[in-house]
Amino acid sequence: GWAVERKLAGATDMPQLNRIYENSLADGLRSMALSGLGVAWLPLTTTHQDILRGRLVRTGSPDLDVDLDIRIHRPQRRLSRRAEELWS
Repeated sequence: GWAVERKLAGATDMPQLNRIYENSLADGLRSMALSGLGVAWLPLTTTHQDILRGRLVRTGSPDLDVDLDIRIHRPQRRLSRRAEELWS
């Protein structure tokens, strides 16, 4: 949410948008968009098939894209066997 708010604050040519739904999970936002309840900033990786099938359309200029870096940190110490397998 903070990344989208920041992006919209700098977009002076955007129409007024009213927030009607918030969800920290992209799939919840995707479901609302698929139901026709507005626009959502969603990862292209999770919406690619919906776009190809015509269920969702990408709107707005590429200037409205939000790039995020995802980093996962772990302790240096050895973890449980299952956790180490996950990291491997």
